[in-house]
Amino acid sequence: MKLLIVLSSTREGRVADSVLALFQEQLTNHKSLKVTVADFKSTPLPFFNQADIPSNGDYHINDSNALAWSQQVQSADMVLFLTAEYNYSYTAILKNAIDWLCNEWTGKPVAFFGYGWTGGSKAITELRNLMTGYLQAEPLDTEAGLTFEKNIQIDGKPIGDEAAKIIDNYLEAVEHSLETR
Repeated sequence: MKLLIVLSSTREGRVADSVLALFQEQLTNHKSLKVTVADFKSTPLPFFNQADIPSNGDYHINDSNALAWSQQVQSADMVLFLTAEYNYSYTAILKNAIDWLCNEWTGKPVAFFGYGWTGGSKAITELRNLMTGYLQAEPLDTEAGLTFEKNIQIDGKPIGDEAAKIIDNYLEAVEHSLETR
C-alpha cells in the first residue's frame, strides 16, 4: 500500500524533519506501508499563477516539480498530510501545493496528522474543510497530532514515549483504512 507523506513546511530549522523522523521510526512496525515523502523544500513549487485553472480540461502543468508532485499524488493509495499549524491554519506552502492540482484529489483517500501548540488541530480542521469541499477527497475519520511541550519539544524532539505511541496508533488506523478500501 503506497502512502505519500506530505511535509507542509520549508522553513529553516523546521520541526517537520523531527516529526518525520519519529514517523520513520514507527514505520518499521507497519511493513505493508510503502512510504514516499513529498518535500517542497527539496522540490519547491512556484507560486501557482497559471492562466488555466486545474479543473479545466485543457489544464497542463508546465513546471517539472509540479508535474512530479501531481504524479506522486496520483500514484499514492493515500496521502497523509503531516501538517504544521501556522496562525491556527495550515501553511501557505501546503495551500499552494494543493492549488496546483484538482482532479488528482477527487476520491483520493487523505489523512491528517498535525503538530504545534494545539497539536495541529486547527490546521487539520481547515485542511479537512478544503480537501472535502470542492476537491472531494475522502478523508480518514481519525486524525491525530503532537502538541508542543506535551508530546514533543518545540524543536520536535519527543518528550517521553507518548509521541511514538500516538504515531504508531495513527499508522495502524491508516493501515486499517487502506486494507478495508
